[in-house]
Amino acid sequence: MRRIIFVLTLSLFYTIGFTQNKPIELNPTSFKEKVYDYTTSSKFTYKGDKPAIIDFYADWCGPCRRIAPVLGTIAETYAGKLYVYKVNVDTNAEVAKAFSITSIPMVLFIPLKGEPKKMVGAYPEQDYYDAVSTTLKVTKEQ
Repeated sequence: MRRIIFVLTLSLFYTIGFTQNKPIELNPTSFKEKVYDYTTSSKFTYKGDKPAIIDFYADWCGPCRRIAPVLGTIAETYAGKLYVYKVNVDTNAEVAKAFSITSIPMVLFIPLKGEPKKMVGAYPEQDYYDAVSTTLKVTKEQ
């Protein structure tokens, strides 16, 4: 019995630890629920309760693949302090069109207050961390 409880507890910690600290893939429905309903309003109004990063990418995009690990590390480092979302522009063209995305990677930093900031293209890793602290106002110590 103890062995079963131990295995169940271990699997629960494994599941919580490795699924909540990764970027979250969004589709049009989840995007409208968690971020912004672009079908009902032309003025961007963020729905989240924490700052967010949205990575607009495609699987075939080399620069997108280069920044994906950086955003994954940010998701782990700032777990519970911000959301990191991913939107595949090939399979979610509706969302990409709503944001007039013509070039990828495009990373959108959304603070709770203030205007979102776009970063188009692949930047050095430190630039993403700088945007987290300056645009999103999130620090590791919070």
